[in-house]
Amino acid sequence: MKRPLYFLKNPFLLRLVVGIGLGLWIWGVGMLGAIATDFKGSIDFHVHSAPDVTARLYDDLELVENAAQAGMQALVLKNHFTPTADRAVLAHKVVPDMEVYGGVVLNETVGGLNLRAVETMDRLGEGRGKSRLATHH
Repeated sequence: MKRPLYFLKNPFLLRLVVGIGLGLWIWGVGMLGAIATDFKGSIDFHVHSAPDVTARLYDDLELVENAAQAGMQALVLKNHFTPTADRAVLAHKVVPDMEVYGGVVLNETVGGLNLRAVETMDRLGEGRGKSRLATHH
């Protein structure tokens, strides 16, 4: 029975695997540089920010300010436990050039499929809220 890493004993196969791996790594680094520098006009439809029960890298305002500086067009704030439409209204007031939306995820913390939670989010969100089913992560 051959071992899975038998190519290590074959100099040709070893060079081939290392060459392909190195080529993919160089290509990936180049692609990351291209991707990480051009966010102009982009929209993030699913972004988690603080405050949250899980540690997050940015709070709502830091996130919106950074996104605006990067030239993004819009963000949709997401939280599994609390509505975010009201937070989107405040973030949009701080950075008015940035479109910011929030919503409510119909998880157990808001009663599951709960029409009242959707109606309340809509009233609080000044049109900046979207509802999602719990299956949409």
